[in-house]
Amino acid sequence: MLRKSIDSVNPQILRKRISITDRLAGECFISGDADLLERAFNNLLDNAVRHTPEGGEISVHCYRVNGRIHFAIRDTGQGFSPEELQRVFEPLYRGEDSRNRSTGGTGLGLTISQRIIRKHGGELAVSNHLEGGALLTGWLPA
Repeated sequence: MLRKSIDSVNPQILRKRISITDRLAGECFISGDADLLERAFNNLLDNAVRHTPEGGEISVHCYRVNGRIHFAIRDTGQGFSPEELQRVFEPLYRGEDSRNRSTGGTGLGLTISQRIIRKHGGELAVSNHLEGGALLTGWLPA
């Protein structure tokens, strides 16, 4: 699913000359509604692409630990403001200048992704990476 989601954003990645690195372990398999899970990951990657500047980088990681599939998506955009970190999963919330209607989206992508992942027994969190950019991490039962 992650590979399909990466492929789905490939035209935008090429247009913005973003480099993408993926480290997807072979044991990253989950059971669930494939369409919903693909939608969740498409939303996460679309968000990363939309907020990564031209020539930036995105990294996608997936690995299995203790019966859970962990994933992380990091971009080299501006990251989240403190207010955004508190409100990012609120429906229709788009935050400040870097995350508003002018950059596209409706403010529902992260909310929908969180709900889909929770529906499958997992969790999704947002933070800022120590070296800058947004970091979306989560897990799903294997």
